[in-house]
Amino acid sequence: MTAYKVKSVHASSSRDICNYLTHDERAIGYAYNHCLEKDMYERAVYQQLDEARSALGGTLAYGSQEVPTSYHLIISPLKDDCVSTEEILDYTITLLNLYVPDFSAFVVVHDDNENNIRHAHVVLNNVSVSRAGRNGGMRASCALPVSREHEFSRTRSRLAAERGWHAFTHEGVLVDAETWFMLDAHHEEMYALKQREAEHGLDEKDRARLEELFKAQPVVADWRTRRIKKDVRDQYVEKRGTSWKADLMDRISLARMISADEASFFEALDALSVDHRQSESKKHPDEL
Repeated sequence: MTAYKVKSVHASSSRDICNYLTHDERAIGYAYNHCLEKDMYERAVYQQLDEARSALGGTLAYGSQEVPTSYHLIISPLKDDCVSTEEILDYTITLLNLYVPDFSAFVVVHDDNENNIRHAHVVLNNVSVSRAGRNGGMRASCALPVSREHEFSRTRSRLAAERGWHAFTHEGVLVDAETWFMLDAHHEEMYALKQREAEHGLDEKDRARLEELFKAQPVVADWRTRRIKKDVRDQYVEKRGTSWKADLMDRISLARMISADEASFFEALDALSVDHRQSESKKHPDEL
């Protein structure tokens, strides 16, 4: 799985951000989407981005508001995945081509952080090269369609898992690639059946399958907790220390995330080594 964030939004030439990313020989890898290191007119990347905006209407103002001319995005894998320069470039270009295939982008890879993790900086232009007009329907705060943010997160996880990297499940739990595909298939089948049930109802065969999937939840929980328990606990110890209260709260939260009903919740608690018991009713004897 990769972390993704918008580092900054620019309202002028792309020269400064491009120069910032490439100065002092910090860059260890490059990729180009709808632009070149040098085009046929010997123009630098930032000049190509600026010219594209000018030619395609990307410099027109929104009334009195400044125009967001480009977005500076960062895409970074996890330290434990040991991703190479070529792999993060391929991942980033694949992601861009899925969501903003017609937008010029300059990708620069650095490893100048505390853990020397190779990460991609993206300068994303604000206009489509295949149709005039700005990045319509996209917002500057994330440079992605608002209605597709959940899908975007799942796509990032899927692309990471396909490359053998760690990925986040639908519940936000970090797992290895094999576990992610198993859990994702289980989730998608269950979700499709529940959607069909809500819209049209289920026949006897589909209802039996849905019940089978619900009964398999404890098995899924067992897979998940056995495979990721150590990773999850290590993350919590790193963030919160060794407080037994924090550890207990985190185990209970994880059990809630991976449970579909009360029975599977108690089984998840057992898998996470949390002792529990149901309290006796406190109702007045006359109310029983």
